Amino acid sequence: TGTITAGRPVVIDFRATATESFKANDILQLAASLNRHSSHPLAQAMVNKANDLNLTAIDITNFKNITGKGVSANVFHMHVLLGNEALLKDHDIALSVAVKQEVEEIEIKAASVSFLAVDGKYAGYIAVKDQVKSNAKEIIGALKAQNISVWMFTGDNALTAKAVAEEVGITNIKAHMLPQDKYQAIADLQAQHKLIAM
Repeated sequence: TGTITAGRPVVIDFRATATESFKANDILQLAASLNRHSSHPLAQAMVNKANDLNLTAIDITNFKNITGKGVSANVFHMHVLLGNEALLKDHDIALSVAVKQEVEEIEIKAASVSFLAVDGKYAGYIAVKDQVKSNAKEIIGALKAQNISVWMFTGDNALTAKAVAEEVGITNIKAHMLPQDKYQAIADLQAQHKLIAM
């Protein structure tokens, strides 16, 4: 989706779970503190939003980038995870049905959601959205008019991927992909004697 969008994502929502001792601003502050060290395109949106709200970055230690899933670090005495649902599953952290439903409503609108967990418990989420490039639909239509098959390989969740793809006219979508999955998908197409361009 990053190729199709404008590359200027913004935070559209952030929430704390009602059962934890964190407020929504705490969730954003923790996320922005971790994201100061992240290379992910959505990270800067969280940092910018925290700066807009005058939320001071907190020093972190033991920062780790977990490819295709998120980041982790220690903040004071807490171990903090920030990333997609796969990251939470890797750490046996479950989301409630209510949170999953709330997040689905956001993802249907083509936003990406990052989940924050503290000391092994879900604490909240941050939703980030990027606008589709103004000429993306036209370019994809022109490619399809020349019988060129257009595919979207993305690390985004299926709902966000589908929403973006529908907006620009892409019907071939693979979501929840790690970098190595994208590589393999391209190799599979090449094995079918397809000429690949990106």
